[in-house]
Amino acid sequence: MKHRILTFLGAAVVIYLVVYGVLSALGEYSTRLYVTRHRYKFGLGIPTSQIWEPLFVKYTPWERNLPGWLFAPCVWLDRRVWHREIDILEFFRKNRDADGTRSVEGEATE
Repeated sequence: MKHRILTFLGAAVVIYLVVYGVLSALGEYSTRLYVTRHRYKFGLGIPTSQIWEPLFVKYTPWERNLPGWLFAPCVWLDRRVWHREIDILEFFRKNRDADGTRSVEGEATE
């Protein structure tokens, strides 16, 4: 009897992970920007991040559906390990000098 229960639980976990794997493989980065990093001290934020959304799964800071709640642990792990958020301001931060001005490679600065 114990063997059947363990087999059933193991099969359920495998099916759960396989279903999420398929949904994640068919997912894409959101077209909507979300506030995840850039927040002001008074609480408002700048929407600058695209996050990974598996197919049919809505698990965003302000919106969740039933598959989002069901697969929440997988989405959390997926976004931290494989599909990290894309910060659209990262490009601008990398191309700024210490004085806050942008520099272009090959261009003389005074």
